[in-house]
Amino acid sequence: MSAVPPPYASPVREAASAAALTDDERSRILAKSAQFAPPSAVLPDGRRELVGLSREELTEILLEIGEKPFRTKQLWHWIYHQGVTDFSRMSSIAKPLQEKLAERFVVSRPQAATVQTSSDETRKFLFRFRDGQEAETVYIPDRREDRGAVCISFCGCRPLCKSFLTHIDV
Repeated sequence: MSAVPPPYASPVREAASAAALTDDERSRILAKSAQFAPPSAVLPDGRRELVGLSREELTEILLEIGEKPFRTKQLWHWIYHQGVTDFSRMSSIAKPLQEKLAERFVVSRPQAATVQTSSDETRKFLFRFRDGQEAETVYIPDRREDRGAVCISFCGCRPLCKSFLTHIDV
């Protein structure tokens, strides 16, 4: 049985990677990729974004501000289980700590810039992130079962793209 080479090992890709980039090409690639870089974790006002931190990282920054490690579980619950973005709504956290957290940190979520619903209840969202970047997301409900599929695109979708066609019954 012969081994099938992985798709990334094509002769074209190998030749392309072997060729050295010119300084101009490298500069253009870096400029283009910077457009898609995630926003800084620190906002212009100095507060730090908590969404995206691991539990270990969250524990670390809480220790840095003099809090006990058990606070990680509390914050994690409010951010990821309850979806709360306002520290003052975190009722199991004392008010002085809520204020301390609000001074130093932020919990942000993308905003739904547009929402469209079709006759079959498929919903298309355009989410706008804190840095102004956007992502299209489509939720396709399964009419037979209590579930659905989600497609996320940072570049826009073509009608009936190959990815979509692999996930529908025809």
